[in-house]
Amino acid sequence: MPGVTVPARAGYAGPGTADAVLAALFADPAAVALYDAVHDRTPVEIDDGTGGTITLTPPARFGATG
Repeated sequence: MPGVTVPARAGYAGPGTADAVLAALFADPAAVALYDAVHDRTPVEIDDGTGGTITLTPPARFGATG
């Protein structure tokens, strides 16, 4: 498909397939650079509402909540 880049792939093997794809992605520095251009994983400091700050570190998996 024109305009689509697939940075990593793995054959479907049931449960654990997503882990295999992400392992392949994170093993390839070029794929990680592409992934980070879409999903910024850089920790950021935010106001905690009491005069301090907390560091929020986004999850490695795009779309994950924790």
